[in-house]
Amino acid sequence: QARRADGSLFPAHVSASVLRASSGRERCIIVIARDVTERRRLLDRLRRQSVTDNLTGLYNHRHFHERLAQEYERARRENAPLSCIMVDLDFFKSVNDTYGHLVGDETLKAVAGLIADAARPEDVVARYGGEEFALLMPGLDLNGAIRCAEHLWESIGTARIPTSQGNLHLTASVGVATLRESVRDAAELCRRADAALLAAKRQGRNNVRIWNPLDFTADGAVPEIEGGRLEEVRVRLRQAIAPAKMRYFESMRPLVAALSRRAPDLKRHTENVAIYAVELARAAGMPTQDVEAVRAAALLHDVGRVLVEGAADPEKCDGPKGESRSALAGMELLTELRVLVEEVRYVRHHMTPYAPDPDAPERAPSGKAIVLGARVLAVADAYDTLLHGSPTTPPLPPEAAAAALRRMAGQRLDPDLVDLFLADRGNPPPAVK
Repeated sequence: QARRADGSLFPAHVSASVLRASSGRERCIIVIARDVTERRRLLDRLRRQSVTDNLTGLYNHRHFHERLAQEYERARRENAPLSCIMVDLDFFKSVNDTYGHLVGDETLKAVAGLIADAARPEDVVARYGGEEFALLMPGLDLNGAIRCAEHLWESIGTARIPTSQGNLHLTASVGVATLRESVRDAAELCRRADAALLAAKRQGRNNVRIWNPLDFTADGAVPEIEGGRLEEVRVRLRQAIAPAKMRYFESMRPLVAALSRRAPDLKRHTENVAIYAVELARAAGMPTQDVEAVRAAALLHDVGRVLVEGAADPEKCDGPKGESRSALAGMELLTELRVLVEEVRYVRHHMTPYAPDPDAPERAPSGKAIVLGARVLAVADAYDTLLHGSPTTPPLPPEAAAAALRRMAGQRLDPDLVDLFLADRGNPPPAVK
């Protein structure tokens, strides 16, 4: 560091030479100082570029493994905890295929920001490759890593990712591993986190898995299924089918968006209902695959409104099992899709009154006999309709909407789910404006 005449410091390259007399006695020292501010700036930029990902600004794959080796050695030397988390965006290819790679890049940068914000200053956050991210967390044990992984999963799953094509919704699969005596080297810790991520994908995606030696052999291969374990075969089949089903649904999004343009408020309503319904489904303890079915049903439940546009009283419940006309129209369309079995059930019955109706058809379910996903969807649908109004009713402020929702409990809506929806927070969180 050198100092200018005004007192400011600057990086300098200094060379000095001793000037001697003919007798050899030192006469003076000649010093030349060069201001290398620009050169230092360039070197710093090159150093940053060598360790960071150009798109997201996170660390790159190479630097992650360099830090992994360093932190592994330190953790072993100090007998300290060390955890690794892998995050993969589910079906990200459909974003590129539907909206283009520029929107895909915007999405990756936004998700990178979410992950970086959730990490601690001492954590190493990297773009591991493509749509996969890695976090190295020194000093964090398994319980802390699980909490962090669940927070990341929740943050990505509930975020509305801003892009030039509008807000997008994404889900993520997350794998967690922590340093144990059986971990032979730094690379194995990373392999275990990646294996847990693979298990999360096989389980249907959109979930968090911890590395478990029962799920994988030492080399990461999936163990064989023992003969006669029929239930395990069923589980594996459901896990294999779930990703295909999600890809099927994602491919329908452009068609749903095109239908939504015919009803200006439909896109906003369905997205709000999806947010509320997913929140309530998780609070009700529904399995991950059922939560995703609720999400899909919420985004599709009002397609029938477009199909019966202009009909008198489209919400009149005169179907063979008490369904509304719009629900029947939407259900008829969804039934053609074959694979959306649960979603069809949810859409079919989300307008069915919770209380038994003496004028309803004999086969119409009521109370807890109505499938849980439909009851969840009904609460979310009712609240957003109260909050934003309908062609026949004015919108209500949040407090009045919550009070009206309580009045509907036990009649049209499941009272237990209404209580769960409004519990401990007075009103649900704000959704899309």
